[in-house]
Amino acid sequence: MSAADDSFGQEPESAVSLPNLRGSILASVSRSFYLSIRLLPKKLRDPVSLGYLLARASDTIADTTELPIELRTEKLRLL
Repeated sequence: MSAADDSFGQEPESAVSLPNLRGSILASVSRSFYLSIRLLPKKLRDPVSLGYLLARASDTIADTTELPIELRTEKLRLL
């Protein structure tokens, strides 16, 4: 297990604010979604961005072969 796996599911050292979701995190996982999110009304950008990131995270957890199915299931329930 790598060092990244050791910290999986633990609280981050610093929380990320919702406005920053459309910054570094969203831009790093989907350039096309990041660029098109600005077309939404401002009040919808943060909740839609959060929903997208939750969907991406759950998909990544479900698809990985790096973790046993039991651990993946547990992490998905936590989301």
